[in-house]
Amino acid sequence: MDTPGARTMTDPTPSSSRRREAATREKFEGIEREYGRSKYLRHRRDQMKIRKAPETPVSDAYVITMRKQGAAPGLVSLEDQVIQSEQREREQWIQEEEYRAAVLPGNLQRERQYLAQMEYNAKQEAAYNTALAEQRARDTEAQKYGYSTYAELQAAIREEKAIKRANELGLALTEAQLIAQTVAREGYTGATAYYGRDPGELIEEQRQIGAAAQASLEQNFGIEIGPKPQEYFQTAAAVPVTVREREAAHARLQGVIDPINAAIEA
Repeated sequence: MDTPGARTMTDPTPSSSRRREAATREKFEGIEREYGRSKYLRHRRDQMKIRKAPETPVSDAYVITMRKQGAAPGLVSLEDQVIQSEQREREQWIQEEEYRAAVLPGNLQRERQYLAQMEYNAKQEAAYNTALAEQRARDTEAQKYGYSTYAELQAAIREEKAIKRANELGLALTEAQLIAQTVAREGYTGATAYYGRDPGELIEEQRQIGAAAQASLEQNFGIEIGPKPQEYFQTAAAVPVTVREREAAHARLQGVIDPINAAIEA
């Protein structure tokens, strides 16, 4: 039963303190949502939660009954002293948590960026070291073939391939020239009998081989050849056509002359 004449106080914790606590808890919940899932900040997840509030058993009582005012003049009631002490501890806790909620996001952001950069740097360094080890292994392998580095070996291989393509182009030009000369010397019919095929088709095959080799030199090796080889193939290809036409004309003329000669001889 309450002491007669005693004063009654409800919820000694100020409503402003309750609102500050709720706002601070909301900030920590936002911090945890923002940074709690980061793999770089797992070790700091506990710091993203608001710390436990100090115990305030007397202040937490909804109705607190105190001694009658003036019952002990000049003295402060024990209840007042306990409540004041609890409220001071609570105020200090709120201030500390408000400060943490204000500075923690910036600290977490900087730490996350720093650790992400460190991870990136570590990966880059590992990739560099791996590439360097592979490069040294390739250089060692190249030395077996008389080259100081793998780059020198690759350059030599590239040069050899370019020479091969150039030789293919030169050989195609030579073959086309020889076929054209054979046609000019033996005639179209004689050249066809010699090769067993249409000499014009043979020259076209050489032209295609030469065109492929030239394209490879220009596209893969950056060696500009120009139009001369194709012009030469066109000149060679014209020889069988010209000779064949000349032979056909001669045959037609001969078809006219032969009957006349036969008639004269008769």
